[in-house]
Amino acid sequence: MSSIIKRTVASKLKSTIMYFVTLALVLLGVSFAAPKFFGQVAHAVGYTQTDFKAFDGVAIGTDSYTVSKDITATYMGSNTIKLTGYAPIVTPWFNHAWTTYNYVTIGINLPTGFTGTSVYDAGVMRYNVDPSGIYAMGTGSTPLATDGAAKGYLDYSFAANSINTTKDGLVKLKVIWTAGGTPEYFTIDISNLSLTLPLPDTTPPVITLTGSSSMLLNNGESYVEPGATINEGTLVRTGSVNTSVAGVYTITYTVTDAAGNVSIAYRTVTVKAADKPVVSATTLGGGQVLGDEVAVAVTDTTKEPETKGEVKGTSDVKKEDAPWYDAAFMGLAWYWWVVLAIAAGGLGWWAFGAIRNRNQN
Repeated sequence: MSSIIKRTVASKLKSTIMYFVTLALVLLGVSFAAPKFFGQVAHAVGYTQTDFKAFDGVAIGTDSYTVSKDITATYMGSNTIKLTGYAPIVTPWFNHAWTTYNYVTIGINLPTGFTGTSVYDAGVMRYNVDPSGIYAMGTGSTPLATDGAAKGYLDYSFAANSINTTKDGLVKLKVIWTAGGTPEYFTIDISNLSLTLPLPDTTPPVITLTGSSSMLLNNGESYVEPGATINEGTLVRTGSVNTSVAGVYTITYTVTDAAGNVSIAYRTVTVKAADKPVVSATTLGGGQVLGDEVAVAVTDTTKEPETKGEVKGTSDVKKEDAPWYDAAFMGLAWYWWVVLAIAAGGLGWWAFGAIRNRNQN
């Protein structure tokens, strides 16, 4: 009897296990078959930053979209995308003035397994229809790009400055990817999106030289660059100093910021000429000796020859060094010989006259 009970329990346990295994396989098959048969697709592991972009080119068609140069899309989690930057003013539809707004195009990566040329339905909440808000949908109104930056993304454009679609800085977007699919909701935060063109940055960066803007170096002295500090941008230094060559050198400091503003500062470095070599002389007569651009005093070490006696009328100048007008003969200067000659001539003339007079008498 007990064996019969055991077999019965084992049979029912086996049946129960087979039931749950079969149910699990059916549910698994349905999960894979549902998108194909019921048109429902979804992201397998949720969204990440790479699933969202902002595009430029509202008025030129989806295949010509480019990633926005002015707007940045940041995924904040929980299907919320934060847009920052500047939303340009465009006239997207039929060139009508009433359609001129600060338009934004948000890009959402298509779900895995999505096929087709358009998203079944997409629309933003409209507050002009119902104060509490209601989604305005347009079946098949959102074609997909087949080329360009927006390929593989749902690209949806909306007016960022429209009171009909924006409330408290938020835009609500509803997407039904395929017919019969479950709606998916997104919140687009545009509270920090600028609707006016920002003023250009025209403020130049600031350069502060370390140390003096002018330096004086001796010839051959090492030049140590003091450097400079800046408040923004990139600093480039040009110029060099050759301290072995005298002259004036200029070091240029240039800084450029992100907006293209440029500031320039200069440092002047003067290198002095090298000192001239000292010229010495010990064998020249007194006075100064002129060397290469340097006057050098010297000491007279030449010994004067001994002079025997005093030479009258020579002003103590050695005979071989006397000028022509002090030339001497037999110890007397030439002018004394002239005086003696004149005196002798006068005496002779007087004697001649005296003798003649006596003879006549």
